[in-house]
Amino acid sequence: MLIYPEHRYIDLDRNGKQKSGIIPPNVVVGNAFNSFSFFLEAPRPISWEDGRDLEKVWKFYSLVRPDMLIYEGIEVDIVDFNGDIPIKRPHYIVEFKELENWWKRWRYLKDYKPLSGNEWRARWLKGLYEGLAEVLGVKEKELPSFSEGETKRLKEYKVIELYKAIYRPKKGMVISRVSVDITVKDDLGEGIILVDDVRFDYNKLKDIVDELTNTNSVENVDIRELAYKFALSKRDEFIAWLKSQGISLSL
Repeated sequence: MLIYPEHRYIDLDRNGKQKSGIIPPNVVVGNAFNSFSFFLEAPRPISWEDGRDLEKVWKFYSLVRPDMLIYEGIEVDIVDFNGDIPIKRPHYIVEFKELENWWKRWRYLKDYKPLSGNEWRARWLKGLYEGLAEVLGVKEKELPSFSEGETKRLKEYKVIELYKAIYRPKKGMVISRVSVDITVKDDLGEGIILVDDVRFDYNKLKDIVDELTNTNSVENVDIRELAYKFALSKRDEFIAWLKSQGISLSL
C-alpha cells in the first residue's frame, strides 16, 4: 500500500525537495506488518540561511551519494546532525547498474571527512581570497591550510563497499540489469547482496524483497495495535458493534 506521498503520484525527482531544510522520502510503502521509506539519490544539500547553518549543511556537499537509501518504518525527514554523517543511518543502501561490463570500470572517489569549524572557515576564506585575487589582479595572501580527503581509485563494483563503510547499514545491495562475472560476486565483501541479470523482470528482485521483509514476521506484530487500527478504520461500524454489546464509547 502506498503511504506517501499523500497525493499518490510517485515523484522520482529530488529537485526542490530540500528547500525547507528537510530531506523527505520519494515514496513510503507498507502494510499492517511493516513499512519502508525510499530515498532516491539522497542525501543532497539542504537550504541554509547563515554561516552557522552553512557550517552544518556543508557536510552534505562532501558526502558520497548512493543511488537509493531504504529505511525501515516511516521516515519523513532523515536530516540528523548528531552523528558523523548528517543523516539518520539507513537500514539498506542500493546501487543500480545497467551498462554492459560496468564492473570493469574504475571510479575515483574521496574519503568522506566531516569538516571541523576551522576547516570549514579555511575553505571559505580560500575561495574568497582566490576569487578576489583573480578579479583584482593581486597576489593571494597566505591562507589557512586544511587537509583534503584521500582520493581512492576503486573498481566500480567496489564502490558499494565504500558506501557501506560510511553509512554502516544492515546490508548493501547491488542490482544489475546485465549478467555479472562470478568473480565479482565472490570478491564483494560481507553484508552485500548482488542480484544480476535482472533486465526488466521484477520477479528477479525476490531475494531483495525477502531480505527487506524477513525481519518483520507476524510473530513480531502487536495484534492489539492492529485491532485498534482496524477499529479506527471502521469507526462507525465499530461503534455500532459496541452499542450492540451494551457498551457506549466515544472515539
